[in-house]
Amino acid sequence: MSLKANEISLTKNNFLENSQLKQGGVSKPSDISITIQSSDNIQQIENNRKKFFFKKIGKLIILYETENEIIYVMGPLFPILFLVDITVNILIYKFVFNNITMIFKTLGGLINIVQVGLMTYSSIINPGLPLKQYNTMIYEDENKNAQNFRQCKDCKFWINTDENTIHCRKCKICIEGYDHHCNCMNICIGKNNIKYFYISMLTTFVLIIYAILITLSYK
Repeated sequence: MSLKANEISLTKNNFLENSQLKQGGVSKPSDISITIQSSDNIQQIENNRKKFFFKKIGKLIILYETENEIIYVMGPLFPILFLVDITVNILIYKFVFNNITMIFKTLGGLINIVQVGLMTYSSIINPGLPLKQYNTMIYEDENKNAQNFRQCKDCKFWINTDENTIHCRKCKICIEGYDHHCNCMNICIGKNNIKYFYISMLTTFVLIIYAILITLSYK
């Protein structure tokens, strides 16, 4: 429940039993305090409570954020793609690595785990969404720092032009260090996840080659 500016509310501090609250039938003055809360303070408290709720930014879903930046996001199709990736890796491990020696089977399993982990991390880490303070940035000609920023006409974010920021039509949001939109991960590849993306692709390639070699060796 929100309070209006300068509205007075009575709150009981250090709540005790009735018998302890009363002394000779009169409540102790120290047990009751008067607090005055402004509407700005109440609004700030409500905003902080909503900080970790699932919400959308463009077409992405925020999983975790702090006061200054968004840490983890995911595309709307990520759960489905994650299950598909897990299923494919399980099938490879079960059928391709089924009749091989334990050492090769263990090595294949480790490659599977690394591949899934990197693919997942690349898919949920913030790819390069503009910092949250960019949203409220006011453009002033006399502000020297503002010359590197402009407001995107589509998502209305203030973006840093020095970061190769491009608006993704599929994610409906600007991405700093934009490389491309990955349909397999259902998210953009930007400055924060590009190295994990390439490592995960390399791991996937290694897994495929390993599976082919094992299959040919045990024919």
